[in-house]
Amino acid sequence: MKLTRLPPRARAATAIVGAAVALLVAACGSAPAAPANAAETTPEWAQVLSDASREGSAVVYTSFRQNQQDALLDAFHAKYPAIDVQMSRVVAGVAGKIQAEKQTGAAGADVVVTTEAQLPDQLAPAGDLMTIEGPHAEQWKGSPHFDGKSFPATFNVWGLTWNTDQVKQAVTTYRDLLRPDLVGRIGLLDVATGPAVADFYQFLEQTQGPDYLAALARQQPRFYPSAVPLQQAAVAGEVAAIGMVVPDVREDERSGAPVGFALPDPAWAAPQVAFGVTWAKHPNAARVLLDFMMSPEGQNALALNGVSALPGTSGLVPIDKVRISPVAPSTPDAIKQFDARWGELFRK
Repeated sequence: MKLTRLPPRARAATAIVGAAVALLVAACGSAPAAPANAAETTPEWAQVLSDASREGSAVVYTSFRQNQQDALLDAFHAKYPAIDVQMSRVVAGVAGKIQAEKQTGAAGADVVVTTEAQLPDQLAPAGDLMTIEGPHAEQWKGSPHFDGKSFPATFNVWGLTWNTDQVKQAVTTYRDLLRPDLVGRIGLLDVATGPAVADFYQFLEQTQGPDYLAALARQQPRFYPSAVPLQQAAVAGEVAAIGMVVPDVREDERSGAPVGFALPDPAWAAPQVAFGVTWAKHPNAARVLLDFMMSPEGQNALALNGVSALPGTSGLVPIDKVRISPVAPSTPDAIKQFDARWGELFRK
């Protein structure tokens, strides 16, 4: 599926400018028949829409999986055809990349979506985060997940996958990974992948017992540097089972790949935090995109692989049925100490 499906720019720009003018007229005269959100009809928001159409695009550095990205772009471009959202998958090193853009003034990200949940807190003291004040921000106020500068675009749930050609008995619990038939045939992420992975291993200790990681290490798992090659390894039969996979593997299953998927209880979920940067080259387009991601439409598109913090949004499971990362101390010293302990178990 292509990332963008846009009509000619001139035609699209005319459409969104017309919509903005209509909103201005409605705000000054009669109200639209059934606005989705009254704040969307204000002159201020109409001006943002008009300015966004002139900017014409927004650049996003994202950690979204492909199915989330496709669903978001389809829904967004249907509503705002004049704004060409250009997404680049940047999973590692996003902090350094955007700081370099800030220092040099080079064109780059307007919006960032990252699994580095602590990044907004690191950027906020320098005034690097755009204030989020779109019409859909109101319904997030009071939420512990929204501070006015950033919010979880979604929480991706991790589950279990097994290759049905390699194993005949389904792998549906974390205890199943300790079965004798899976020795040397399990795929996992290395803790060096990032703080979220370290948090997941600590989630396993909390829910499966203090001896679980040692038992898992005795299974002689194979390690992969990121989630995509790990998932591909299960689909290809390179490993028989993996203990940390995003539910988009179900699309492989629907396409005929020999894989099964199970969501354990409890499951662990990692936030993908969204924010805009104050040096954005397309600040109004960024505001429109961030607001759309906070809307019920945007949240329903993004919750394909997990859960949403917005009440009433569809997803795999309700947010109160998962453990949200971080479940353990996430300071640099705490992570360093756990990494060392993990290494003693798995890098012998």
